[in-house]
Amino acid sequence: MNTPPRVPSKYAVGVDFGTESGRAVLVDVSTGRELASSVHPYANGVIDETLPGTTIALEPDWALQDPNDYLEVFKTTIPAVLAEWRNTPHAWVKL
Repeated sequence: MNTPPRVPSKYAVGVDFGTESGRAVLVDVSTGRELASSVHPYANGVIDETLPGTTIALEPDWALQDPNDYLEVFKTTIPAVLAEWRNTPHAWVKL
């Protein structure tokens, strides 16, 4: 019996930046199944009292984020999901 050739699966990494942390997930594109995930809490959290390194008070209801926190999410979560679940490079879909 002839079996059809196996079509290689394709995978994608999604990154989400929340209020207090960022996360990455690895999913199988054909099924939507989550294969791996990682969360990285922001070092600076929500900046809502003073500008970092100063005594300058923020206005009421202001909330800032440190852009370096976002970079650290990329640096830590993507390698973590790849370490949790490995696959060949040709299977990746660029988004």
